[in-house]
Amino acid sequence: MNKIFKIASLAIAVGALSGLTSCDYLDVVPAEQPGLKDAMKTTTNAEAFLYSCYKGVSQRDFSPRDYRSPLNCANDEYLIPEVWMAIDGPSSYAVMRNTLQTTPTSYDPGFWNAYYNAIGQTLLFERELDNEGRKNDVWKGDENKYNLWKAEAKFCRAVYHYQVLRLFGPCPITESFIDAQAATSSYPGRRPFNEVVDWIATQLDQVTAELDNQGLYRREIEHNGRASSTITRCIKARLLLMAASDLWNGKFSYPAWRGKGGQQIVPNPDAAAQKAAWERALRACVEALDVAENKGGYALYTIEDADNMDAKDVLAEDIYIPDTKSGEFVNWLKSQKFNGETGDIEKFKSTVRMFRYLATTTPNEGNNELIWINNQVPYGTIDSRFPRRILQAQSNQVWKEGWNGVSPTLYTVEHFLTADGNIPAAGTMCGSKSEWYKPIGTEINVGDKYEDQDMKTREHILRVCTFREPRFYAWIAFDGGDYLTRLHNGQPKVLNMRSADHQGRGQGERNYSVTGFLSMKHVDPLSKYDISNGAFTSGKNSPDVLFRLAECYLNLAECYAEYAERGWDIPADIDLPDGVNTALDAAIYYVNVLRDRAYVGRLTPEMCNGSVVDNNSSSSDKKMTIRQWVRNERFVELWDEGQRYHDVRRWAAGDEYFSYGKRMGLNGLAIDPKDTFTTPMMINSQYIFHKRLYLWPLYQSEVYNNPNMVQAPGY
Repeated sequence: MNKIFKIASLAIAVGALSGLTSCDYLDVVPAEQPGLKDAMKTTTNAEAFLYSCYKGVSQRDFSPRDYRSPLNCANDEYLIPEVWMAIDGPSSYAVMRNTLQTTPTSYDPGFWNAYYNAIGQTLLFERELDNEGRKNDVWKGDENKYNLWKAEAKFCRAVYHYQVLRLFGPCPITESFIDAQAATSSYPGRRPFNEVVDWIATQLDQVTAELDNQGLYRREIEHNGRASSTITRCIKARLLLMAASDLWNGKFSYPAWRGKGGQQIVPNPDAAAQKAAWERALRACVEALDVAENKGGYALYTIEDADNMDAKDVLAEDIYIPDTKSGEFVNWLKSQKFNGETGDIEKFKSTVRMFRYLATTTPNEGNNELIWINNQVPYGTIDSRFPRRILQAQSNQVWKEGWNGVSPTLYTVEHFLTADGNIPAAGTMCGSKSEWYKPIGTEINVGDKYEDQDMKTREHILRVCTFREPRFYAWIAFDGGDYLTRLHNGQPKVLNMRSADHQGRGQGERNYSVTGFLSMKHVDPLSKYDISNGAFTSGKNSPDVLFRLAECYLNLAECYAEYAERGWDIPADIDLPDGVNTALDAAIYYVNVLRDRAYVGRLTPEMCNGSVVDNNSSSSDKKMTIRQWVRNERFVELWDEGQRYHDVRRWAAGDEYFSYGKRMGLNGLAIDPKDTFTTPMMINSQYIFHKRLYLWPLYQSEVYNNPNMVQAPGY
């Protein structure tokens, strides 16, 4: 969306003209204001006004990389220091402690008002386009341009309704301004969930038809971020997948919740309706993937794509993979087949390098996996993930360091795959559960690319960090391992999470890893501090990824997994890949498309019969069926990409993943922990889950000011 934000300054000012009442979702018709006519005075101004309709995508808490957002750090992927929450992310703290308020607070992200303000902006744009815009002929007689602009405004409006729906549940549908003199009794209340879903889907279909008509399956580089008919199909697939999932397809926690006048607003589907919802989702997911690949030209990011990026600076051979002195892991790789070829450590390392670039490159750099992006860089994206005490500049002895705070949980560590495609709990590669958090010791191969520090740090590497898959080594940083390959003056930064003199917690230190692990995702692999003067260099800022092709595969896999679990036959007119005959086959196939790219062992039918039991540190035993394997693959592939909050809620699985005792780490909270570091522990006994947290509450004033509005249940 680079062009959008370069010329949208005028339109941002226009955004203040929507003149909404305290019930922002009502979009009461605004009065004429100075400057409004100027917004449609020229083609350039009109385009800027259009681009302002996309601003709702750019609010901080929408960003999938914002470390403070309650949609990101109030889950089980990672935690941040509590002292940060008190200042930067108190709404995340409130979510995890079930203390969300129904009165405005200084920390509330204001999702409801923000999205309905954004909806109002789209209505204002359309009104002015048809009035002043038509008078000034801002589309210069090009009806395609006029139709495109109208379609884009409608797209934004549909997306914002979708965002409201998945956060707040049944909501008002706002598709026109309300007369300022309208009686409060005519204000809209919550519409039934399925009605809102159908309305959004219809809006997206209408936009899709127009974009298809103009051949806009994919936008040019200069228009990245603007609607395409691939994006509209992907959002519709995500919408219908949510509607088919348990929370809205038979397992809502408050089934008696009603709208004003007793209207049923939560679905109560019978078996036939449940199946129909899944079939509708399946068809949308099939179409989204087909169009993305065959019309949009999207493809999974590959090693070859990454080889075009700074190949002389970030070398795969410099990536450290823990192994024993006898080469146990390397020898195991050689005994395996990956994509029909004998396993190879250099190919393994190249895959690690590829995944680091996947999360930090752009379409104009050859990343054809990114379907929808937004060129914003949230505050602290890199600093929050960087370790502390990276190096001391020789010029002034000042430490160059990050904030050391985005801390992957033990659930994360224990659910990325082992190299054979299992989870650690399967016991095939990391040993028994009792051995996971024991150091390897002197048997470790220390490698030959490191800073000048005590290499006994390598001996602290835990067994759970060995024999893991490339995505683990690409994105998860651990004690004794490396943080990138160039960070320390062109060399890897070896982490010592046990010592306050290095990356462990120091006395009075506000920047510390809560769990003993750090994140490398979203961090440019070129990142480097120069030891002479402390200068920092990096390749570039990367965009927020709002949708990428891998999710299309995961969405399809999830649909087929549900068909398999429920014993349903796939509709006869659905085309399946060669050799795929059943729903189980199909779910496994689409998971393995991603596993093959990830250079990790494939999922097999035998692994899906419940013989693998997930007995991780934070939950009771759980048999791994195809549903669980697909959900786990989604967790890994989309880790720290803004999906987990919504996934767990639509699955109605909050108790399973977010309840008391689920968020665990090592003893990173201790001051200078040393030998006590490896003790797994609950992070905070106040972190819980309550069923009311499936929905975000409204401000109570919204309920008071609208006689047709009802509060979310439980608040």
